[in-house]
Order: sequence, then structure tokens, then C-alpha cells
Amino acid sequence: MTASFYQQIQQYSDNTALPPVAKWNPPLSGDMQCVIKQNGDWWLDGTPIKRPALIRLYSTVLKKEANDYFLVTPVEKWQITVEDLPFVITEISVTGSSTTQQRILARTNVGDWVTIDKDHPIASSKIANAAHQTAVPYVFVRDNLCARFNRNSYNDLAQYLQPNQQDPQRYDLRSADNNFLL
Repeated sequence: MTASFYQQIQQYSDNTALPPVAKWNPPLSGDMQCVIKQNGDWWLDGTPIKRPALIRLYSTVLKKEANDYFLVTPVEKWQITVEDLPFVITEISVTGSSTTQQRILARTNVGDWVTIDKDHPIASSKIANAAHQTAVPYVFVRDNLCARFNRNSYNDLAQYLQPNQQDPQRYDLRSADNNFLL
């Protein structure tokens, strides 16, 4: 990784708008020894990153192509490792007094808030390389990047699940005038 990489992404550190990473397609610069652990912790060169502002900054230039993840700028592209999904849902908030008006908002470990809706659907899958094979929900955050629910947020979310009438093994979740089958 070059010093110019840090200079290029630093311009986004004070900006509330996310950079247009979907439009950036530089050639591969190499592999970065950066790992996003299954629990959402970020590691760089074998050491955990402790500064939330740096993790937030890196998260804004994260891009997924096929099954690979990269940190990108307009001129550099560094491949990183993601053990499961890049983000973790750490909190949910629910507005609306009935299931038809209900809106479920989810906050990621890097500070993004998304409403579970048609643009940010919820689904479930098994965790890669996990000892247990229980399907765990995740939500699409942005640009093909997803967040898995941690245990606390999953338990909070479970309060809003309704048994599916056709399949007793599945559940329905209503949010923002959408129904999601889990």
C-alpha cells in the first residue's frame, strides 16, 4: 500500500457523502494484509485496528467484485480478506405502531443506518466456515455489501418475526411496506 492511497482516501474522512467507489475501476495494485474478521473487527498487518475513525474511513472505500473485496481509490485497488461479511448489524430501531406501518432500521458496526426495505432487503444464509450451520439473517447495506446481525441485534429482530402461513419452518418480517421471508 502506498502513502498516496492514504492521501486519496483522507479527503473522504470529513465528508458525510460516501465516495463513488462503484465508478472506480483502477487496475489491481496488489494484496493488502487487511482482514475483516467474522465479528466485524478490522485487522491490518496482523494487528487489530483500534481507531473507529480509521475503520469508518476504510469502510467507505470498500468494494466487492464477484466474491472478492477491495479497498479502492480512483487510481489504486488493494485486495483484502473478508472472513464472512464486511459489516455487522449492532443495533436495530423500529418505528411505526403496526406491522403495516413498521419500519426496521439497522445500524452497522461502522455507523451506517439502513432501513430494511426493497433497496436494503433482508435474507438469511449460513455463516462461512462456521461450526454450526444455522442460517443467520443479513441485510444489504450498499453496493453489494452486506451486514450480518450480531447476537443482540438478532434477538431484538426476532421480536418482529411472524410465522409464515405456508411454511412453518420459515418466518415473515414486515418493514417499510415490504414482506421478507426468512
